[in-house]
Amino acid sequence: MAGHQPDADELNRNVAADAVGLRDAMLAILKRWSLIGKLGEAGLAAPPYNMDPDTAHDLFEAANHMQTVTAVYYGEAAQPDPFDFDDSLAEVRGGQ
Repeated sequence: MAGHQPDADELNRNVAADAVGLRDAMLAILKRWSLIGKLGEAGLAAPPYNMDPDTAHDLFEAANHMQTVTAVYYGEAAQPDPFDFDDSLAEVRGGQ
């Protein structure tokens, strides 16, 4: 078989790093949501942010979707219906 075949130690390190990265991403989202959630769409459209209303709406919705993922991650919410979070965040990722 061609290519790099990870051993058990490497797989363990990779999964541990992924788990830490996921936790850190959830914490960063919650920190950002603590500001965006308080501001709301109106606050994002007002100084000092001065976003146009459509952009403020899109940013608020994207942050809200990510906050929902953190709630599911921490066991504070259930996701009873399938929802494509990846697709819902495609626009805010800007093609990345």
